[in-house]
Amino acid sequence: MTTVVEMREQGAPADVWGLLERARELAPALETVRPHLWRLGEGDLAGAVEALGDLVRAAEAAMTGLTAEAVGRGTVQASRAASPADWVRRQGGVVEPGRARSVAVVAEASLEPGTASLQQAVWGGGVSVDHAAVALEESAKVLPLLPGADRSEVLGHYLVRASAADASRRELRRLTREIMARYGDDRLDDLDARAKECSGLTERALPTGLVRFQLDLNQPDAARVRAAVDGLSGPRSERGSDGEPVRDPRSPARRRADALLELVERAQAADDDPTAGGCGLSGSTTLVVTMTAEGLAERLREVGARRTGWARGVEELTDDGAVTFGVTSLGDVLTAAQLRQAACDAGIVPMVLGADGTPLETGRAKRLATDAQRATLLVRDGGCTFPGCTRPPGWCHAHHVRHWADGGPTDVDNLALLCERHHTVVHRDGLTARRVDGRWEWEEPP
Repeated sequence: MTTVVEMREQGAPADVWGLLERARELAPALETVRPHLWRLGEGDLAGAVEALGDLVRAAEAAMTGLTAEAVGRGTVQASRAASPADWVRRQGGVVEPGRARSVAVVAEASLEPGTASLQQAVWGGGVSVDHAAVALEESAKVLPLLPGADRSEVLGHYLVRASAADASRRELRRLTREIMARYGDDRLDDLDARAKECSGLTERALPTGLVRFQLDLNQPDAARVRAAVDGLSGPRSERGSDGEPVRDPRSPARRRADALLELVERAQAADDDPTAGGCGLSGSTTLVVTMTAEGLAERLREVGARRTGWARGVEELTDDGAVTFGVTSLGDVLTAAQLRQAACDAGIVPMVLGADGTPLETGRAKRLATDAQRATLLVRDGGCTFPGCTRPPGWCHAHHVRHWADGGPTDVDNLALLCERHHTVVHRDGLTARRVDGRWEWEEPP
């Protein structure tokens, strides 16, 4: 690696080698700070962390620029490094592989046409190198869906989202799902369907005596689990013997584990309760689904809808094309088809937001089958009503044969038990059913 002295001899500007010399001296100097941190005041602690955060971001931006120079000049190619990321690791010493990869990805991209916004965002300190790398990866996924769009424009949208104070990888990937749901026809549904085929639950005993469960779900299923667990994982509101509030000592991870166990207990209680019919929890998950007023109005104009509100219910708006996707209160993006399926066995509260995120209009929640109706379905249907399926009632959802928003009532004459798999099939293929000789016959719509 070229030393600062060698740079000086090669004619590098004084401010460049001087800055790098100070950077080299700063690292060991910071190592001596630890024993003296107790001297800092409350405000000093926050200020120091903020200053060091700015320093880290600036250092990564400079590292990205240097890597781009090395790639552009052929320095990396002439080295023994296997890739630009490997080159960064070799020079940086303690740079972790993931960080080195982000630096290399952004460095190489900055050499390509149409990435001026990327260079400005990273070098200006508005976007971290890590978020810039995610923005590059995600924008490349949606570019084929937008044939008339300019790469720099699409990348710019991601960089704007990445520059927000609360930016995260999940937020950037959510933008991808929004774009795919809006412009990708059925691609997002197909992607989620393929992902569902790879879903699974595994367990492994740990040396500590714990058992680790690993659950892999597609986005729609993950949204349902996340909403259910989130609703039960808040800190407990308890008071001590003196009447003063007591802080819940459980960690967030422990609270989520307890919430999952409570859901299991509720499901077991529902199976033991004959009035529940084994058809699921009596307290079903509620998803608050939002869309901006501007986006909703634009879609309503496109489809020629007469009414501008969302209070009609999510099914009507997904039917006429006014809503192509929705965002749950926990940030999960669901397509119109996924919203319709979720509306069968989760409370869906549609909400229209203003430009500042303030709720402008809130619709009504989807009505669900009562415990008594579930008990009736248990006796009448006996399990999944799809031809050839033998799954028991406890594995089934109460499906509205005629959609609730289309005038279909929530009564047993309009409800049919469907297992998870065939519930998906019915919604995917638009199947309907009619009663013949005391049983449901599923068929293509007329």
